[in-house]
Amino acid sequence: MFKLKKYLLASALATMFATQAHAGFVLDSFDSYNAVVELTSSGAAVSTTRVITTTGVSVDFTVDAGSAFVTLDNSLFPSSPDQNGQLSYSASNTGGEVTLKYYDAILGVGGFANSVNNTADFTLLGDSFYFSLADAVDGPFDVELTVSYWDGVALATDVASFTVADGQSGDIFVAFASFLNADFSQIESLTSVITTTNPNADFDLDEVGIVPEPSSLALLGLGLLGLGLRARVKLV
Repeated sequence: MFKLKKYLLASALATMFATQAHAGFVLDSFDSYNAVVELTSSGAAVSTTRVITTTGVSVDFTVDAGSAFVTLDNSLFPSSPDQNGQLSYSASNTGGEVTLKYYDAILGVGGFANSVNNTADFTLLGDSFYFSLADAVDGPFDVELTVSYWDGVALATDVASFTVADGQSGDIFVAFASFLNADFSQIESLTSVITTTNPNADFDLDEVGIVPEPSSLALLGLGLLGLGLRARVKLV
């Protein structure tokens, strides 16, 4: 009976690891800033800086629209008027651009700071960024990720990009391996630039973070399942 329970537990763990993406580090869940984020751009870029109170990470938000207006807001819903845990972008008759830059206290989260060159070791957190997207309407949206890292002599940058299709939702993963040169053991900052040329575009972003790649989680789950099967064989 004990070995059967062990098999069932291993099976459950295998399923959990194969399906749960967010087993790593939550960089931003959009619900714990030192002040609400509310920005409206009408023909010129507008910016603000917030601090994530749970981690001390600083975030620079910039919204830029060539004409009409684009808004970025994390307080749209009356159920939680202060901070709703979702970053909402809404355009009107124009395309636009949103920039989110994470830096500063991220270097000290969980003791991952390198005091010698003021960088963070992201490899201790996982090997892939994830973006948990609630919805994207009237896209597509082009997303460019830039990491600033220490290359042994000075700060350097590396870029990876992807496109969010109209109507897309769910988790989007960007492996560290998508960046050609970056040293993820010595990261200074992460910048996301989200751009669309379509009028009336909207997206809602639930969470940004770092995890092991989904394939790694699935392999771990299969390994746990194998342990359960082995226990079952012994039982027979």
